[in-house]
Amino acid sequence: MILAQMFPGMEWIPVIALAFYAGILVVIIGAITLLTWLLPVRSLHENIRVGIRVSFVILLVVAVVLAISKCSGPSARECQQIQLGMSTEEVKSMLGNPSSQLQGQDGTETWYYYYDWLGLGWFMVEFDADGKAVKKWLE
Repeated sequence: MILAQMFPGMEWIPVIALAFYAGILVVIIGAITLLTWLLPVRSLHENIRVGIRVSFVILLVVAVVLAISKCSGPSARECQQIQLGMSTEEVKSMLGNPSSQLQGQDGTETWYYYYDWLGLGWFMVEFDADGKAVKKWLE
C-alpha cells in the first residue's frame, strides 16, 4: 500500500496483473482444448469421446496450475521469521537468493522476495552498508 501512495495509479497493478494471468490461463485452456481433438478417440461412442476430452482438459489445467504454483519463492511465514540485525548470509540461508536486488550508492542493499506465483505478494529486506538487516516489509 505504501507504493500506491508514492506512485499514483499503482493500486491498479494487482488488478492488471490478475487480468493478465487470467488471459494467459484462458489461452492455455484453449490450446489444451484444441490439442484434445488430436486424441485418437474417433471410433468411440460420442458420450465417451466427450468425457475423455473433458477429463483430459481438466487434468492438464490442474497440472499447469500446480506447476505454476510451485514456482514461488519463500512463504510469507518464512519471511516473517527474518529479524532486524540479521546478516545477509543469515537471510540468504533462510530464504534463498532474492528475486531482485537493488544496490544503493551508500553501500546499502535492498532484497525483494516474491512469495506467491502471481508476483503480487512480496517481502523486502533492506541492509545497511555493514550487511545487517535494518528494515523489512511484508506486502
